[in-house]
Amino acid sequence: MSDQERERIEALLKEATSEAATALAELERRTASKDLRKAARRALYLLSTQGIKPVAAVIVGEALPDRPTVETLRAFATSFDGAGNRILFFEIADPYGGNPMAVQMMVNDQTGLQTSDSARLTRRDLQRRLQQLEQLQTEGLPFVEIPADYGRWLLAESRELLRRQNKPSPPGVLELLPRIGVALHDYVASPIYDSVSVEKLNADKDVERDPSTLFALPWFENWFFAVEDVLRALTDWENVTGMPDAPDAEQAAEQREQIVREVTTDLFTPGVRARYVRRLEETADILWRLSREADAKMALIHAQELAAGRPVAEVPFARALVERTLVAGLAVMKEQRAQRAQQG
Repeated sequence: MSDQERERIEALLKEATSEAATALAELERRTASKDLRKAARRALYLLSTQGIKPVAAVIVGEALPDRPTVETLRAFATSFDGAGNRILFFEIADPYGGNPMAVQMMVNDQTGLQTSDSARLTRRDLQRRLQQLEQLQTEGLPFVEIPADYGRWLLAESRELLRRQNKPSPPGVLELLPRIGVALHDYVASPIYDSVSVEKLNADKDVERDPSTLFALPWFENWFFAVEDVLRALTDWENVTGMPDAPDAEQAAEQREQIVREVTTDLFTPGVRARYVRRLEETADILWRLSREADAKMALIHAQELAAGRPVAEVPFARALVERTLVAGLAVMKEQRAQRAQQG
Protein backbone atom coordinates (compact mmCIF):
# COMPACT_ATOMS: atom_id res chain seq x y z
CA MET A 1 0.00 0.00 0.00
CA SER A 2 1.45 3.33 -1.06
CA ASP A 3 1.76 6.41 1.13
CA GLN A 4 -0.82 8.17 -1.05
CA GLU A 5 -3.33 5.36 -0.54
CA ARG A 6 -2.65 5.36 3.21
CA GLU A 7 -3.18 9.12 3.37
CA ARG A 8 -6.44 8.82 1.48
CA ILE A 9 -7.81 6.25 3.92
CA GLU A 10 -6.73 8.38 6.87
CA ALA A 11 -8.43 11.41 5.32
CA LEU A 12 -11.67 9.47 4.78
CA LEU A 13 -11.54 8.19 8.35
CA LYS A 14 -11.01 11.72 9.65
CA GLU A 15 -13.87 13.04 7.51
CA ALA A 16 -16.25 10.64 9.27
CA THR A 17 -19.28 11.02 7.00
CA SER A 18 -21.50 8.56 5.18
CA GLU A 19 -19.91 9.83 1.97
CA ALA A 20 -16.48 8.91 3.32
CA ALA A 21 -17.73 5.49 4.42
CA THR A 22 -19.23 4.90 0.98
CA ALA A 23 -15.91 5.86 -0.64
CA LEU A 24 -14.12 3.38 1.64
CA ALA A 25 -16.62 0.66 0.72
CA GLU A 26 -16.01 1.32 -2.98
CA LEU A 27 -12.25 1.29 -2.41
CA GLU A 28 -12.42 -1.99 -0.51
CA ARG A 29 -14.39 -3.59 -3.36
CA ARG A 30 -12.29 -2.37 -6.27
CA THR A 31 -8.73 -2.84 -5.01
CA ALA A 32 -6.65 -5.91 -5.71
CA SER A 33 -4.23 -5.05 -2.86
CA LYS A 34 -4.75 -7.14 0.28
CA ASP A 35 -3.13 -4.48 2.47
CA LEU A 36 -5.30 -1.73 1.04
CA ARG A 37 -8.43 -3.84 1.39
CA LYS A 38 -7.54 -4.61 5.01
CA ALA A 39 -6.92 -0.95 5.80
CA ALA A 40 -10.22 0.07 4.19
CA ARG A 41 -12.13 -2.55 6.19
CA ARG A 42 -10.49 -1.39 9.42
CA ALA A 43 -11.46 2.21 8.66
CA LEU A 44 -15.03 1.11 7.91
CA TYR A 45 -15.15 -0.70 11.25
CA LEU A 46 -13.89 2.37 13.12
CA LEU A 47 -16.52 4.52 11.44
CA SER A 48 -19.23 1.98 12.23
CA THR A 49 -18.38 2.29 15.94
CA GLN A 50 -19.40 5.95 15.57
CA GLY A 51 -22.63 4.97 13.86
CA ILE A 52 -21.33 6.02 10.45
CA LYS A 53 -21.99 3.56 7.65
CA PRO A 54 -21.99 3.54 3.85
CA VAL A 55 -25.24 4.07 2.01
CA ALA A 56 -27.20 0.85 2.27
CA ALA A 57 -27.62 0.54 -1.48
CA VAL A 58 -23.88 0.25 -1.89
CA ILE A 59 -23.21 -2.39 0.75
CA VAL A 60 -26.49 -4.35 0.65
CA GLY A 61 -27.59 -4.01 -2.94
CA GLU A 62 -25.91 -5.33 -6.05
CA ALA A 63 -22.17 -5.62 -5.65
CA LEU A 64 -20.18 -3.19 -7.71
CA PRO A 65 -19.06 -5.20 -10.73
CA ASP A 66 -15.37 -5.99 -10.91
CA ARG A 67 -15.63 -6.07 -14.68
CA PRO A 68 -18.68 -4.07 -15.79
CA THR A 69 -19.85 -4.90 -19.30
CA VAL A 70 -20.26 -2.27 -21.96
CA GLU A 71 -23.72 -3.63 -22.76
CA THR A 72 -25.15 -2.58 -19.38
CA LEU A 73 -24.01 1.04 -19.58
CA ARG A 74 -23.53 3.74 -22.20
CA ALA A 75 -21.83 7.02 -21.34
CA PHE A 76 -21.93 10.39 -23.07
CA ALA A 77 -20.34 13.75 -22.39
CA THR A 78 -20.13 17.30 -23.65
CA SER A 79 -17.00 19.36 -23.95
CA PHE A 80 -16.22 21.99 -21.31
CA ASP A 81 -17.84 25.40 -21.43
CA GLY A 82 -15.96 28.56 -20.52
CA ALA A 83 -16.66 28.11 -16.80
CA GLY A 84 -15.40 24.53 -16.58
CA ASN A 85 -18.82 22.86 -16.69
CA ARG A 86 -19.74 19.81 -18.70
CA ILE A 87 -22.62 17.34 -18.89
CA LEU A 88 -22.24 13.63 -18.19
CA PHE A 89 -25.05 11.35 -19.33
CA PHE A 90 -25.49 7.66 -18.57
CA GLU A 91 -27.89 5.17 -20.09
CA ILE A 92 -28.26 2.24 -17.69
CA ALA A 93 -29.85 -0.88 -19.12
CA ASP A 94 -32.49 -2.70 -17.09
CA PRO A 95 -31.22 -6.21 -16.24
CA TYR A 96 -34.72 -7.61 -16.83
CA GLY A 97 -35.31 -5.95 -20.18
CA GLY A 98 -37.42 -3.06 -18.92
CA ASN A 99 -37.07 0.62 -19.68
CA PRO A 100 -33.55 1.96 -19.25
CA MET A 101 -32.54 4.52 -16.64
CA ALA A 102 -31.35 7.89 -17.96
CA VAL A 103 -28.99 9.86 -15.71
CA GLN A 104 -27.95 13.41 -16.53
CA MET A 105 -25.29 15.10 -14.41
CA MET A 106 -23.59 18.49 -14.39
CA VAL A 107 -19.98 18.49 -13.27
CA ASN A 108 -17.47 21.28 -12.81
CA ASP A 109 -13.70 20.85 -12.92
CA GLN A 110 -13.24 22.90 -9.73
CA THR A 111 -16.30 22.14 -7.61
CA GLY A 112 -17.11 18.60 -8.74
CA LEU A 113 -20.50 16.97 -9.25
CA GLN A 114 -23.18 19.67 -9.04
CA THR A 115 -26.50 18.17 -10.13
CA SER A 116 -27.96 14.78 -10.96
CA ASP A 117 -31.34 13.90 -12.43
CA SER A 118 -32.46 10.40 -13.24
CA ALA A 119 -35.61 8.78 -14.62
CA ARG A 120 -36.74 5.63 -16.35
CA LEU A 121 -37.54 6.45 -19.96
CA THR A 122 -39.06 4.52 -22.78
CA ARG A 123 -36.58 3.86 -25.53
CA ARG A 124 -38.35 6.39 -27.71
CA ASP A 125 -38.16 9.07 -25.00
CA LEU A 126 -34.52 8.18 -24.35
CA GLN A 127 -33.71 8.64 -28.02
CA ARG A 128 -35.53 11.97 -27.97
CA ARG A 129 -33.49 13.07 -24.93
CA LEU A 130 -30.23 12.14 -26.65
CA GLN A 131 -31.25 14.06 -29.76
CA GLN A 132 -31.98 17.12 -27.62
CA LEU A 133 -28.53 16.89 -26.06
CA GLU A 134 -26.96 16.54 -29.49
CA GLN A 135 -28.60 19.85 -30.40
CA LEU A 136 -26.36 21.53 -27.83
CA GLN A 137 -23.77 21.46 -30.60
CA THR A 138 -25.61 24.38 -32.22
CA GLU A 139 -24.90 26.33 -29.00
CA GLY A 140 -21.21 25.48 -29.08
CA LEU A 141 -21.36 22.50 -26.70
CA PRO A 142 -20.66 19.26 -28.61
CA PHE A 143 -22.11 16.07 -27.13
CA VAL A 144 -20.99 12.56 -28.03
CA GLU A 145 -20.77 9.01 -26.73
CA ILE A 146 -17.58 8.17 -24.83
CA PRO A 147 -16.25 4.83 -23.53
CA ALA A 148 -18.35 3.66 -20.60
CA ASP A 149 -15.29 3.02 -18.45
CA TYR A 150 -14.09 6.57 -19.02
CA GLY A 151 -17.53 7.89 -18.09
CA ARG A 152 -17.31 5.99 -14.81
CA TRP A 153 -13.89 7.50 -14.17
CA LEU A 154 -15.10 11.04 -14.87
CA LEU A 155 -17.94 10.56 -12.41
CA ALA A 156 -15.56 9.21 -9.76
CA GLU A 157 -13.26 12.18 -10.35
CA SER A 158 -16.10 14.66 -9.86
CA ARG A 159 -17.14 12.95 -6.63
CA GLU A 160 -13.56 13.02 -5.38
CA LEU A 161 -13.59 16.81 -5.85
CA LEU A 162 -16.69 16.95 -3.65
CA ARG A 163 -15.06 14.77 -1.01
CA ARG A 164 -12.05 17.08 -0.80
CA GLN A 165 -14.45 19.92 -0.03
CA ASN A 166 -16.37 17.81 2.51
CA LYS A 167 -19.50 18.10 0.41
CA PRO A 168 -22.02 15.29 -0.23
CA SER A 169 -23.07 14.08 -3.64
CA PRO A 170 -26.45 15.34 -4.92
CA PRO A 171 -29.50 13.33 -3.78
CA GLY A 172 -29.89 9.97 -5.47
CA VAL A 173 -26.32 9.61 -6.71
CA LEU A 174 -25.14 7.07 -4.13
CA GLU A 175 -28.09 4.80 -4.91
CA LEU A 176 -27.09 4.83 -8.59
CA LEU A 177 -23.44 3.92 -8.03
CA PRO A 178 -23.92 0.12 -7.86
CA ARG A 179 -25.60 0.21 -11.27
CA ILE A 180 -23.08 2.56 -12.85
CA GLY A 181 -20.14 0.59 -11.50
CA VAL A 182 -16.47 1.36 -10.94
CA ALA A 183 -13.92 2.28 -13.60
CA LEU A 184 -11.37 -0.40 -14.36
CA HIS A 185 -8.62 2.05 -15.28
CA ASP A 186 -7.15 5.28 -13.97
CA TYR A 187 -6.97 7.74 -16.85
CA VAL A 188 -3.80 9.67 -16.11
CA ALA A 189 -3.90 11.17 -19.60
CA SER A 190 -6.90 12.16 -21.70
CA PRO A 191 -8.07 9.48 -24.19
CA ILE A 192 -7.31 11.92 -27.01
CA TYR A 193 -3.69 10.76 -26.81
CA ASP A 194 -4.81 7.26 -27.82
CA SER A 195 -5.88 8.77 -31.14
CA VAL A 196 -3.36 11.53 -31.77
CA SER A 197 0.43 11.26 -31.68
CA VAL A 198 1.96 14.34 -30.05
CA GLU A 199 5.10 13.95 -32.13
CA LYS A 200 3.14 13.89 -35.38
CA LEU A 201 0.90 16.70 -34.18
CA ASN A 202 3.81 19.01 -33.44
CA ALA A 203 5.32 18.22 -36.85
CA ASP A 204 2.05 18.88 -38.69
CA LYS A 205 2.47 22.27 -40.38
CA ASP A 206 -1.16 22.31 -41.51
CA VAL A 207 -2.50 22.72 -37.95
CA GLU A 208 -3.55 26.32 -37.30
CA ARG A 209 -1.68 27.71 -34.30
CA ASP A 210 -3.13 31.22 -34.05
CA PRO A 211 -5.32 31.33 -30.89
CA SER A 212 -7.64 33.86 -32.52
CA THR A 213 -8.65 31.12 -34.96
CA LEU A 214 -9.32 28.78 -32.06
CA PHE A 215 -11.52 31.31 -30.26
CA ALA A 216 -13.44 31.93 -33.47
CA LEU A 217 -14.67 28.33 -33.33
CA PRO A 218 -18.11 27.90 -31.69
CA TRP A 219 -16.64 25.46 -29.15
CA PHE A 220 -14.34 28.12 -27.68
CA GLU A 221 -16.01 31.47 -28.32
CA ASN A 222 -17.57 31.50 -24.83
CA TRP A 223 -14.24 30.87 -23.08
CA PHE A 224 -13.41 33.87 -20.89
CA PHE A 225 -12.19 34.56 -17.40
CA ALA A 226 -14.81 36.17 -15.17
CA VAL A 227 -14.93 39.96 -15.52
CA GLU A 228 -14.22 40.17 -11.79
CA ASP A 229 -10.86 38.52 -12.41
CA VAL A 230 -9.66 41.43 -14.58
CA LEU A 231 -11.58 44.24 -12.90
CA ARG A 232 -8.51 45.92 -11.42
CA ALA A 233 -6.86 46.15 -14.84
CA LEU A 234 -9.83 47.53 -16.76
CA THR A 235 -9.21 51.20 -16.03
CA ASP A 236 -5.62 50.95 -17.26
CA TRP A 237 -6.80 48.95 -20.26
CA GLU A 238 -9.36 51.62 -21.12
CA ASN A 239 -6.71 54.33 -20.89
CA VAL A 240 -4.62 52.71 -23.61
CA THR A 241 -7.41 51.49 -25.90
CA GLY A 242 -9.70 54.40 -26.45
CA MET A 243 -9.48 57.36 -24.09
CA PRO A 244 -8.95 60.76 -25.77
CA ASP A 245 -5.75 61.38 -23.83
CA ALA A 246 -4.23 58.00 -24.72
CA PRO A 247 -0.48 57.96 -25.40
CA ASP A 248 0.86 57.69 -28.93
CA ALA A 249 0.34 54.39 -30.77
CA GLU A 250 3.74 52.90 -29.99
CA GLN A 251 3.58 53.75 -26.31
CA ALA A 252 -0.02 52.49 -26.11
CA ALA A 253 1.05 49.18 -27.65
CA GLU A 254 3.81 48.82 -25.09
CA GLN A 255 1.41 49.53 -22.24
CA ARG A 256 -1.15 47.05 -23.60
CA GLU A 257 1.59 44.45 -23.78
CA GLN A 258 2.58 45.15 -20.17
CA ILE A 259 -1.01 44.85 -18.97
CA VAL A 260 -1.56 41.58 -20.82
CA ARG A 261 1.67 40.09 -19.45
CA GLU A 262 0.93 41.12 -15.87
CA VAL A 263 -2.68 39.91 -15.88
CA THR A 264 -1.75 36.65 -17.62
CA THR A 265 0.96 35.94 -15.05
CA ASP A 266 -1.40 36.76 -12.16
CA LEU A 267 -4.34 34.70 -13.39
CA PHE A 268 -2.56 31.66 -14.76
CA THR A 269 -1.34 30.15 -11.51
CA PRO A 270 0.00 26.57 -11.85
CA GLY A 271 -3.41 25.19 -10.89
CA VAL A 272 -5.28 27.33 -13.39
CA ARG A 273 -2.75 26.49 -16.07
CA ALA A 274 -3.22 22.75 -15.49
CA ARG A 275 -6.99 23.19 -15.49
CA TYR A 276 -6.98 24.85 -18.90
CA VAL A 277 -4.66 22.18 -20.29
CA ARG A 278 -7.22 19.61 -19.20
CA ARG A 279 -10.13 21.58 -20.67
CA LEU A 280 -8.37 21.82 -24.01
CA GLU A 281 -7.47 18.12 -24.03
CA GLU A 282 -10.95 16.97 -23.07
CA THR A 283 -12.59 19.24 -25.63
CA ALA A 284 -10.17 17.95 -28.24
CA ASP A 285 -11.22 14.39 -27.35
CA ILE A 286 -14.92 15.22 -27.78
CA LEU A 287 -14.29 16.97 -31.09
CA TRP A 288 -12.20 14.07 -32.35
CA ARG A 289 -15.05 11.66 -31.60
CA LEU A 290 -17.33 13.93 -33.65
CA SER A 291 -14.92 13.65 -36.60
CA ARG A 292 -13.85 17.30 -36.27
CA GLU A 293 -10.21 16.35 -36.45
CA ALA A 294 -8.88 19.78 -37.51
CA ASP A 295 -10.58 21.51 -34.57
CA ALA A 296 -9.39 18.79 -32.20
CA LYS A 297 -5.79 19.11 -33.35
CA MET A 298 -5.94 22.89 -32.97
CA ALA A 299 -7.12 22.56 -29.36
CA LEU A 300 -4.49 19.95 -28.61
CA ILE A 301 -1.68 22.11 -30.02
CA HIS A 302 -2.62 24.86 -27.57
CA ALA A 303 -2.87 22.33 -24.73
CA GLN A 304 0.68 21.21 -25.51
CA GLU A 305 2.00 24.78 -25.61
CA LEU A 306 0.27 25.65 -22.35
CA ALA A 307 1.63 22.52 -20.67
CA ALA A 308 5.20 23.32 -21.69
CA GLY A 309 7.53 24.97 -19.22
CA ARG A 310 7.99 28.45 -20.68
CA PRO A 311 6.58 31.51 -18.86
CA VAL A 312 2.82 31.59 -19.22
CA ALA A 313 2.86 35.26 -20.38
CA GLU A 314 4.63 33.99 -23.51
CA VAL A 315 2.01 31.32 -24.32
CA PRO A 316 -0.26 32.55 -27.16
CA PHE A 317 -3.39 30.80 -25.85
CA ALA A 318 -3.03 32.24 -22.34
CA ARG A 319 -2.35 35.75 -23.63
CA ALA A 320 -5.28 35.60 -26.05
CA LEU A 321 -7.67 34.39 -23.35
CA VAL A 322 -6.67 37.27 -21.07
CA GLU A 323 -6.84 39.89 -23.82
CA ARG A 324 -10.29 38.83 -25.02
CA THR A 325 -11.47 38.92 -21.38
CA LEU A 326 -10.12 42.45 -21.02
CA VAL A 327 -11.92 43.53 -24.20
CA ALA A 328 -15.18 41.93 -23.09
CA GLY A 329 -14.80 43.28 -19.56
CA LEU A 330 -14.29 46.82 -20.85
CA ALA A 331 -17.42 46.51 -22.98
CA VAL A 332 -19.41 45.42 -19.92
CA MET A 333 -17.99 48.28 -17.84
CA LYS A 334 -18.91 50.84 -20.50
CA GLU A 335 -22.43 49.44 -20.81
CA GLN A 336 -22.93 49.61 -17.05
CA ARG A 337 -21.61 53.16 -17.05
CA ALA A 338 -24.08 54.15 -19.79
CA GLN A 339 -26.98 52.56 -17.90
CA ARG A 340 -26.08 54.49 -14.75
CA ALA A 341 -25.89 57.73 -16.76
CA GLN A 342 -29.37 57.14 -18.16
CA GLN A 343 -30.78 56.38 -14.72
CA GLY A 344 -29.08 59.41 -13.15
